[in-house]
Amino acid sequence: MSRPKLIASLVIVALALSALFIVPALTFAAPGKSVVKPNTPITFYYGFNATITQGQNKGTSIVGGLTLNVSNSGVFSGHFTTPGKGNLNVNGRFSSPALITIRFLKQGVPFILGEGQVVGQGLITGNFNVLTNGVTVASGIWSALGNAYPTTTLAQAFYGRVTSGSGVKLNITGPVVLNATSIKPGVTISGTINFSDGTIYTVRASVDHTGHLQLKFVINSGQVYLTAVGAPFYNSQGKLLGYRGTFVGPGQNNAGAFESDIFQCTLS
Repeated sequence: MSRPKLIASLVIVALALSALFIVPALTFAAPGKSVVKPNTPITFYYGFNATITQGQNKGTSIVGGLTLNVSNSGVFSGHFTTPGKGNLNVNGRFSSPALITIRFLKQGVPFILGEGQVVGQGLITGNFNVLTNGVTVASGIWSALGNAYPTTTLAQAFYGRVTSGSGVKLNITGPVVLNATSIKPGVTISGTINFSDGTIYTVRASVDHTGHLQLKFVINSGQVYLTAVGAPFYNSQGKLLGYRGTFVGPGQNNAGAFESDIFQCTLS
């Protein structure tokens, strides 16, 4: 299968799962809006990444944005949003010490149950189960990083697969959240990507005069984990939807193809 078809199939499966039985779990902790009144909910925005590790659709990752409106009691409601503005209602609560339970709803019925814990600096990690008729059919791990503010960041769902080298068939996915609402030629923007196991890498993004995007994922030591270069693609009205291209990494022997789709957390 060609690289474009391979990545297209990967993204289609992920987005289909997003719409039909979206993958799970997460929440609380980290930056949000300041409290205006004692009983006013606080809104938090997360870049969310979950991977099924056992059961149906094993190996598939779902990436998007999570908006949570959290009350003083710890009870919350909100939305999970994927590229293309797919939306799913969520609710749950968190309790001390920073433990979280969350339910994803389909026609008002919980079909994904997640648990998690705040592990520091706005990062939450946890596990989830996917249910069909009350029976667990899949499970996995997730992470959420509280930095995906819809009015001040540019967020993309990065789906990549290694197609050559020792890491063939390795999937590299996560929310790329950049600290600007747009990227101008000649300017490098920083941001993050969080993987489903809670690993966080710095991202450096830039575009050239033709609009081609370069992303570099940088580990804590300063070493470049992956370099991706992609061309923009648009809808029929000329709106930028994301980027498609190739990458080198991780390591010196691997290379692959990717698609990075723009998304935005709902405002409330």
